[in-house]
Amino acid sequence: TRFGFPGAGFGLMLGTGRLCEIVGASTTQELVSSGRLFAAEDSLSLGITTAILEADAFKAVLDEETARAKRLDTQTLSSLRSIVASETTDRDLAVLVRSAVRPGLRERILEHRARAAGNAARRPRAAHAGAKAAGASA
Repeated sequence: TRFGFPGAGFGLMLGTGRLCEIVGASTTQELVSSGRLFAAEDSLSLGITTAILEADAFKAVLDEETARAKRLDTQTLSSLRSIVASETTDRDLAVLVRSAVRPGLRERILEHRARAAGNAARRPRAAHAGAKAAGASA
């Protein structure tokens, strides 16, 4: 499994403030501006994900997390989420909306897809790792 932040390649700023809180400013700038893909193991070491699971372990972890979420009533869970919410959430949303309403989004996406297809055609295919990354810590 590989991760990346392609949005900036077509003008969308998706959760960049939150990413900066997790990995720091210089790493955020590198990841977002380069558009490079990185391995699940790298996302784990950066703190972007919380676990790497084999596919057959995913359901058990999902069931465990579902049970944890159901332990609290809706109002308590909502209060907990508001207390631990990132300070950047509103700012990230505002930046995303401003980047999305900028004229020419459709054309920027099409141009980005064409560039990505051209790059993929020139790049040798990597072997599939077979592991699933789960538990994004956003």
